[in-house]
Amino acid sequence: MPASRTPFTRIWLPSSHGPASQKPYLIFINPRSGPGAAESQFRNTVAPLFSRLGIPYVVIKTRKC
Repeated sequence: MPASRTPFTRIWLPSSHGPASQKPYLIFINPRSGPGAAESQFRNTVAPLFSRLGIPYVVIKTRKC
């Protein structure tokens, strides 16, 4: 099975088509939360997946709670 059609991506693909797909997902990253790895985890895991699937997103990095 090609990487673009893994079981995980098939879950995302049906929900990423149509007019609603034109609106980007709004991602908030709190760099001080938990062990402080949220930004790198997003950049290394989620961002490549969203890019591969053509899912638009906007990242907002928080500064203070």
